[in-house]
Amino acid sequence: GIAVGLGPGLFTGLRVGVATVKGLAFGSEALVVAVPTLAALALRVAPAPGPVAAVLDARRGEVYAALYAGDPALPPQAGPAVLRPHAFVETVARFAVETPCTVIGEGVAVVAEALRARFGDALRLVPPPAGLTDAVAVGRLAARLLAAGAGIAAAALAPVYVRRAEAEVQRTGERFEA
Repeated sequence: GIAVGLGPGLFTGLRVGVATVKGLAFGSEALVVAVPTLAALALRVAPAPGPVAAVLDARRGEVYAALYAGDPALPPQAGPAVLRPHAFVETVARFAVETPCTVIGEGVAVVAEALRARFGDALRLVPPPAGLTDAVAVGRLAARLLAAGAGIAAAALAPVYVRRAEAEVQRTGERFEA
């Protein structure tokens, strides 16, 4: 199989990655494993004692976020979504009731102040460089997903943007993907 980080993330980076993997896969009989970027990021600290929130800087004072209860190979409890810091804090508060949450990713810088205002030092914050997605995490998660039968044909591969590009917002009036 051929693994690719599917997003959310930067539009151009996702397009280049998906196009490259499609080209490689079309020239072979390999299946493609679409790895959610936030899940690969959460895998960097899994297993954790409580929920793991993976956050990427979405610019404009927002983060791409997903919250995982345990295994990042399973669907997230919340997200992926684009959230402002206050909305992210409320999401964490809903799921990190009994055990502290670990928040990992480059988006930590965007939400750290709001998190500390609400939770003090009760959360574990993992900013870069430890809080960066890497090829090893994508590969580890892809191997598990492929073993579970999650490989797809290259033609079915599409990036997950979550938030539309500004040109699409202007054209359609819709800010988020369906």
